[in-house]
Amino acid sequence: MNTKRIVLAGLAAGVLNLALTLSMAFLVLLPDVRAQVERFQLQPPPYAPLTGVGMQLLIGIAVVWLYAAIRPRFGPGPRTAILAGLAVWFLAYLVHCELVVRLGISPLPMAAKMAVWGFFQMPVVALLGGWLYRKE
Repeated sequence: MNTKRIVLAGLAAGVLNLALTLSMAFLVLLPDVRAQVERFQLQPPPYAPLTGVGMQLLIGIAVVWLYAAIRPRFGPGPRTAILAGLAVWFLAYLVHCELVVRLGISPLPMAAKMAVWGFFQMPVVALLGGWLYRKE
């Protein structure tokens, strides 16, 4: 695996991941988020945006790393990138959504919106990362 390519392609995928996550937050989830902030009387710490951006970039790197790791077995290309994206979706979205619903932190409709959005988001992010990783 080419570590430099993983990091560079992963950062590009992470930027796309960040843009799509912000789109979800502002276009789809804003009323739900406002309701949860009011319900729990949340005051996000001042560093919250920085950690949020960092996590989205790390997820981009993780999906490209996974793509590079499974590429020898599944072959290079979009199919493998989509598989990597869906694996990360399962771990980063579906498991998280189930947990926040079970703990009562998020209502099911809000978590379902996140899970469905992520189901489409992560393969797109992985396609970009996989394309950049293999590009000479």
